[in-house]
Amino acid sequence: MDHTFQLYNAGTGMEPWVRAALVKFISAFSPGIPPSNIRDAIDCVLKNIPSFGGFVVVAWSDRTLAGAIVVNRTGMSGFGPENLLTFAVAPGEGTGAQILLEALIRKGMDYTEGEIAYHLPLRHPALKLFQDLGFKRQFVELRFSPEKLKAEA
Repeated sequence: MDHTFQLYNAGTGMEPWVRAALVKFISAFSPGIPPSNIRDAIDCVLKNIPSFGGFVVVAWSDRTLAGAIVVNRTGMSGFGPENLLTFAVAPGEGTGAQILLEALIRKGMDYTEGEIAYHLPLRHPALKLFQDLGFKRQFVELRFSPEKLKAEA
């Protein structure tokens, strides 16, 4: 299946219908992530809220969203990566989805300067793909949430 790729950033902007469709699309394939978090990541890319920017690459099949990545710039370098691959979605199973996800990530790698980090669970099905693309495991993330601590008390 042929796809066309489109880049969105603070310079290009994003039409409201594309933003709404993208939030809905990513949300459908990212269980447990509130749509407001997805909207915030996209708004950071577009600099609709104070941020370092970034970009979104969308894969279109005809006029239908087929896949997308969201990369946020972090404003760091050295200790932290300059870029965070916040969302990478190419739904489906099998070779076609894998090829599309790889194409999206490679496009993202072409558009970034500096390191890119992506957080995903150790048993995530795309872990091998990311390792094959040159991503290395560096850290174990430990996260403290005061809200969860209060809820457990």
